Amino acid sequence: MVEHLSPSAFAAFGEILDERDVPKLFFGIKLQVPAADLAQQKLRLQHISAPLLIARQKGMPLLYLTRTGKSQSIGQLRCFYLDKPVRLNPGVKFALTSLTGPAEILLGQSLNQVGKEAEEVYPGDPCVASDFDPDRLYTLFFQEKDPAFFFAGEQHEPYELLYVTSGFLHQVAGGIDFPLQEGQLMICRPDIWHMQYASGSQPVSFMTISFSLRKPSRLLEDLTQRVLDTDRRTRQCLASMISEQDSQSFAWADVCMNYFREAILRMSRQAYFQEDPLLNQLPPETARENQLVESAQRYINTHLWHHQLRVPDIASAVSISSSYLSSLFRRHLGMSPGKYLNRARLSESRRLLKEGSYSVSEVADLLGFSTLQHFSRCFSQEFGLPPSRYAREYAMPKEGKDSSADIID
Repeated sequence: MVEHLSPSAFAAFGEILDERDVPKLFFGIKLQVPAADLAQQKLRLQHISAPLLIARQKGMPLLYLTRTGKSQSIGQLRCFYLDKPVRLNPGVKFALTSLTGPAEILLGQSLNQVGKEAEEVYPGDPCVASDFDPDRLYTLFFQEKDPAFFFAGEQHEPYELLYVTSGFLHQVAGGIDFPLQEGQLMICRPDIWHMQYASGSQPVSFMTISFSLRKPSRLLEDLTQRVLDTDRRTRQCLASMISEQDSQSFAWADVCMNYFREAILRMSRQAYFQEDPLLNQLPPETARENQLVESAQRYINTHLWHHQLRVPDIASAVSISSSYLSSLFRRHLGMSPGKYLNRARLSESRRLLKEGSYSVSEVADLLGFSTLQHFSRCFSQEFGLPPSRYAREYAMPKEGKDSSADIID
């Protein structure tokens, strides 16, 4: 960051002069200093062996300074805003540039008298700039689900933050199961296949926020693919986002984005002091297992309407045996492939019944249940009520269509 020219900060490099003395001092050269992209370009540090006077005439010049020595603080590159005349001590290395637009500098001697020894360095951007720069919030949802909640999965370009406000929820991302309890969140990277399912006997409620960035963020990357605890203020920020969305008050979207930024930055500061996740240190065999589980999930969710889909078909699709597939699912998802397939079909059946486009018997047939009785029994066990009742209470029937026809309770 650019520092203010103060006597204490500048003492290691020289002396700050009184501006009233500038007319009395000898300045041998007037120098035009261009602006530079300091995040990308190198600076040429020049060594001086005799005192050097420098003064600003116009513009916003920056003075980079360092010294060689045993002290680490002496060797550090410092950046000062040159708004006062200074005298640099011998042994200092310096470079001049401009913050914005060209600046004009007066030097007490010709640059030819400055030592030929030079060193090129990347100073980095001296201005305060945010590493985390969100572009858009695409979705902001708050959902309450029953204990049988099961979401078969999706993959999309934006990041997605999942925050559990009550209950217990599993997020499976990239073939890895991340269990989340109340007050915990996880951020899924772009283009990672992920699904959720509830566990336990209590309902679950959660927030999902999908978003994009204007530029890559190392800060955010360190937060992804790991379970994170939230502090009180972070939880308040996330809750306030929902309140702002519900209120639609003046400038609510900007206020919502500010709450989101604060929540992420607080999480980053908190995570900085936590142990790094082991995700990026997975042994090759574990990483391969994750890929196999994810591939199997994709295959299941794109073939739910295939009547004869069975576990051997899934195993064959990912080129492994049925027994190995079963062991992978139990180890990574806590359930067998058959149970996952059944829950995915039941989750899809509930969606179809809610749409009201198909009767219960049609849904059972579309999703490959052997009989209507079998479908009704599985649906009741999973959701606590028969499909006929669910269709009557939640479906939006189409004109001339009886969504509960031919149903066995």
